[in-house]
Amino acid sequence: MYIISIDQNYADILNPRIIVYAFKISLSGEDIFNAGNSMENIEDRRLQLIEKSRSESNKFPLYHDFRTDEIRDGLEKIVKVEPFKSDRSLIEILKKIDEPITRYNVKDYVEEFKLLLSADIPKDILEQNFQPFEEEEAFNIKHLASHALADYYFGAKQYELAIDYYKKSIFEFPYEESSGTGVVKDAERIIYDIAKANYYAGKKNEAYGFLIGLIIDSQRNHELATKAIGEYIDAEKEDKNKLKKDVDKALKTIKKGENYTCVFTFRDKEIFFFPMMPASQKEYEKSFKESEFYKSL
Repeated sequence: MYIISIDQNYADILNPRIIVYAFKISLSGEDIFNAGNSMENIEDRRLQLIEKSRSESNKFPLYHDFRTDEIRDGLEKIVKVEPFKSDRSLIEILKKIDEPITRYNVKDYVEEFKLLLSADIPKDILEQNFQPFEEEEAFNIKHLASHALADYYFGAKQYELAIDYYKKSIFEFPYEESSGTGVVKDAERIIYDIAKANYYAGKKNEAYGFLIGLIIDSQRNHELATKAIGEYIDAEKEDKNKLKKDVDKALKTIKKGENYTCVFTFRDKEIFFFPMMPASQKEYEKSFKESEFYKSL
């Protein structure tokens, strides 16, 4: 008998625990583990599997994971209605995407995803045929494609292209969901990946800036950003006194940006973040100076 348990609040946890329990169905039943295996060996195998999973996630990142396959589902829906019914290019793309999309085969559909981003799919026509927030796959085709392309290029170490598509997935093809918190969560994760991509591209100031933005106001990535920027400044042997002065200067520049963003200037780089609870510049500055990261400087 097997029982699978998961954290009750899994939807709000970055890395929810999933535990599989295995039981004999009787005391005299067959051993569920291989003969001679100790619990220590079983734990070793479990840790090896976890490490393999992490390694594959880094090599083949895909934030939306199974949701990326909704690109196919959304396309199947929209090509059944006009004017998409007569759009040969969309029909051809759907024919080529003939298998479930996973982190391992995204690379096989790079060109198809790029074509999708340039396809004419007006939102007003989608709204005439599909229910917003109920048939989300029809509305999120371009966002999922852009985000998947960004993840693909990140895994391929083409960081500038990754940054470009991450930004497209926020500003040109924003995520649509009934939950406003879900939209912010998606944007924050993209910003975190933009920071990582900038750091790996050798643009540490941009990386610092986007992580600082998450620390200023983040729904759920505050601790992740604090940990990352701490690791980066240690690796770069950053002068903390100078960094503190630059941060103080940047905090004074916080202002409203476009598309519900706030922006600020850090070391001559314009940085954006998505506030969960919009506040004034002084409120942001006061809150940030109480953060663990600022105190560490």
